[in-house]
Amino acid sequence: MDDLQGLFASLRAATRLERVIRACVVGMEPGERGDAFLTLGDPHATAGDPLRLKVRLRTGTATSADALLNRDVVLRIRTGLRYGFGRGPRIQADVIEVLDVAAEPITAILQREDTLRQMRLEGLRHGPTTWREPQDLRRVMLIASDRGEAFGDVQRALSPFVNTGALIITFVPAIFEGPSAERSLIEAFAGAEAASAVYDAHSITLVVRGGGPPAAFAPLDAVGVARAATRLTNLVTGLGHAGTPETALDAIACRSAATPTAAAVLVRDLLEASATRAEAALAELDAAIEEQVEVPARCALARAAREFDAAVDLCLLEAESRLAEIGRGVETGLMGTVAALSPVGRAPEAPAVPSPVPLQADPATATEACPVMFEATPDGPAFVTAAASLRPGTRLTILLPDGAATVQVEHVTLATQN
Repeated sequence: MDDLQGLFASLRAATRLERVIRACVVGMEPGERGDAFLTLGDPHATAGDPLRLKVRLRTGTATSADALLNRDVVLRIRTGLRYGFGRGPRIQADVIEVLDVAAEPITAILQREDTLRQMRLEGLRHGPTTWREPQDLRRVMLIASDRGEAFGDVQRALSPFVNTGALIITFVPAIFEGPSAERSLIEAFAGAEAASAVYDAHSITLVVRGGGPPAAFAPLDAVGVARAATRLTNLVTGLGHAGTPETALDAIACRSAATPTAAAVLVRDLLEASATRAEAALAELDAAIEEQVEVPARCALARAAREFDAAVDLCLLEAESRLAEIGRGVETGLMGTVAALSPVGRAPEAPAVPSPVPLQADPATATEACPVMFEATPDGPAFVTAAASLRPGTRLTILLPDGAATVQVEHVTLATQN
């Protein structure tokens, strides 16, 4: 059995520990000799008796007590049992090392959470689920301060697209710090909403500002600013720098980038994606034209060419037929003219007494007394001047003074030469 002294010794040994804890500094009291006593607690406690622990921050620590107030911290502490005169034993904790300090006060975190909770209670849609990617991005509503560097950063990143006419930037100035910042932002959001109404499906709203202390971003956590932001089309934010804490406006936005330049790069990527889609659409259009227009057109042209060739052939046949008919008419006319000009045609109209021609007559005299005869050949009519040129079966046309007669040669008898 231990005595009271042994019990206290056991308790002292059991409580002498070193731990790393995460908590929020919810209070601070100055101590003796420059020390400070920090009250650690749970910042999210909502009911009941919240847990509290008082720790001593000794003089000479790298971080001051004022810098830790209302911030989440990670501390290495040493606990032990201490006797107080007239108060009995109690647990004492000393800060050995400050390992991490939140970049923004807990009040800013609570304000942001309250704002987002209010948006959910009002049923206002926000966040990435409200993003409607523009298929043909044409206009950017840029909300920025006209005195900061953020506006210039965005202009430099997007100037190639603006100079070529691929993008139009509508600048809406706003104040981001000071007592009038909240009202200025709400008015700027309303102006951007009205300006983008015509280009709703082809525009985005870009809100950018440069870096600064965490307290400077407080207007972006206001309920009125967040409520106005939910009405903006495709809201993209680029607030502060890489180490800037997230604001309620970042949570409301469809897309959130770490810096203004990163937000401009996001817009640039959207423009390049639109150009890629346009090229693909043109390629599909060319393929559709090839399939739906050019191929049928070539088939129709070939069919028309065949029909044209057939029509030309028909015309040629008709022309040949007409020419043959004309040729026959010319042939008949020529034969009539020859008959009229022949010696037979010039003979006197007095009736002539035929006299038999002896078989031994002079060929020259017989030729003058013979009528004009033609033989139809592929090359046209040929005059027949001698019986020796005839063959049985030859069809002859005999021109007489009062007309023409067509006969067929049955046999040929040649005159006997003396």
